[in-house]
Amino acid sequence: AEEDTLKKLYVMHCPTRIAVSQDHPLAAKDQITFEDCLDFTIGMLSPSTLIRQELELASTRANAPWPRCIETNSFSLLQRLVSSGQFVVFQPEYPRLPNALHNSRLTLHPIETKLPAATEEFSVIVDRRIHRSTALSQFIDFTLEFLTGLKV
Repeated sequence: AEEDTLKKLYVMHCPTRIAVSQDHPLAAKDQITFEDCLDFTIGMLSPSTLIRQELELASTRANAPWPRCIETNSFSLLQRLVSSGQFVVFQPEYPRLPNALHNSRLTLHPIETKLPAATEEFSVIVDRRIHRSTALSQFIDFTLEFLTGLKV
């Protein structure tokens, strides 16, 4: 079984946020609802079926057209979309390094929803069948030490 072969060494739960540029019409709102997002093209990581389902339900409740969405597996593309000021993006809020550059043109808003999983899981997983060399063991140890030092 897969759970016998793979072992999770580390799990970080990153909340999903609504990201807009500071000059976006929604940026000044204290709370952004799914219905607020329907007037804009939406970007999201794929697969984000729960977010997509919630958006489709919101459009049905609001008697509005189904939302226009761009789904991608590229976090950097999402960042470019939201920076353009044209998009509302649903993205995980990953922890930042203390000295890392931060895109101050973006604002992140919490999602007001009863979604069963409004978080992304970031995990470090190893295959138990692979022999760990000294270099691989040191890399894993360094990675885990680095990740546990981050603030979510």
